[in-house]
Amino acid sequence: MVEEYYADTGRTPDIDPDTGTEISGARGGAGDGGFRLQTATTGKSNSSHKDAKGVDDYDKDDAFDKWLDQFEVPMPNGQPGGNSKLEEYGLYREHPSTTPTWCHLTTRAPASGRRTFYP
Repeated sequence: MVEEYYADTGRTPDIDPDTGTEISGARGGAGDGGFRLQTATTGKSNSSHKDAKGVDDYDKDDAFDKWLDQFEVPMPNGQPGGNSKLEEYGLYREHPSTTPTWCHLTTRAPASGRRTFYP
């Protein structure tokens, strides 16, 4: 999906200065945005990162999240939280207001079933 985003917008990947990659994280591994060991203290105990089902894509100016926002659609019950692009790729994301400078994507559905959800 990020390749589609880059092609659609003409942007290049944002590189996190702490990780040197497109994956958001903190220097020295505290706050890892990629895979986390079960013993990691970063995030919630049931984090999708610990099941290798979640990743935090570095998004310094929230451009990736803003691109995804254009695909937001109402859920069948009329509530917000559907997203046709995330559905196309079988992904879910934490709401952009809770992830400044990164976009949390996961293959694990939240309890709400919404493609864009609040943690």
